[in-house]
Amino acid sequence: MTENKEPLPFGELSSMLDPLRSFAKRTATVRSPEKLFLNCLISSFVKAFEFADLASKQKPETAFFIVPALRSIAEDIICFRFLSSFPDEIRERVVADMQLFKLSKRSQKQNAFFETFRSLQPVLPPANFNEEEIKRRLRLFWRENGWPNLQSKEMPPVREIAEKSDQGLLEVVYDFLYRLTSSMVHFDPQILLRAGWGKIPEGPIIFSCAHMGPYYLAASRIYGSFLLCLYFEFFGQFLRPGKEEERAVAEIRKYLLLVCRWPEMVTFEEMNLPVPLTKSNIILRTLITIMMEEKCSSMLENGFIAGAKQMLKEK
Repeated sequence: MTENKEPLPFGELSSMLDPLRSFAKRTATVRSPEKLFLNCLISSFVKAFEFADLASKQKPETAFFIVPALRSIAEDIICFRFLSSFPDEIRERVVADMQLFKLSKRSQKQNAFFETFRSLQPVLPPANFNEEEIKRRLRLFWRENGWPNLQSKEMPPVREIAEKSDQGLLEVVYDFLYRLTSSMVHFDPQILLRAGWGKIPEGPIIFSCAHMGPYYLAASRIYGSFLLCLYFEFFGQFLRPGKEEERAVAEIRKYLLLVCRWPEMVTFEEMNLPVPLTKSNIILRTLITIMMEEKCSSMLENGFIAGAKQMLKEK
């Protein structure tokens, strides 16, 4: 890969998050520990805020290692979005069963690992739950709500849950972030080779995750902020933001939409192709910004998903 150290533009995310800090701190303090769905949603929101805050202060050299966390935030949003339409007692039961089922699976895998590699270390024994009964209840819920043929799993794939939400728009979000983050946690020659920078074809090539640090930093900031905005768009009735928080989120959303270049999954740089949106190409960058502001006016006003729905209707 040829070297291009121009960082993707972003701005002062930390200062843009400032109006949300006290809200996130208040929201993080709960006084009803028995409300599982609400508490899990709050925990997920706080995680998303803390991720965006961390990304705002992260150094480019180590940014590669935080990008995969975007996937967990996206999956949280998809599952909470689906469950939020059900009555409280159903949500509580499903979340409780999912907690017990996953605890049972984790304790089994933990036991196998420590028996193999640390047999002398005391660990908790596998959880003593009726796993099959919990799994049966979970399958029944999903079968009754869109997956009648679910057989062996305790829940459908998250992507399929996303397909049923918001005209499939969450499916698009999931597909993009899944591929973006999975390439960093699974074996992927493209991701390994893009870390090699030098002169092509004569070399030498030097490998380091830090080479694409500005790219990974921009991905963390932009897509972390994008997902944070979705919490306010989807879960306002649970989080209960005030006017100040809504204005702050609107400003973040506006800034994101007017950023000239969002990080692509496959970049011009790694393909050794000319980059259209360089800082020197002022005319093209200005033109794209103006067009984005006009094309995405519904997103600016109503939110990313609501705006995308409106744009789909107008096509």
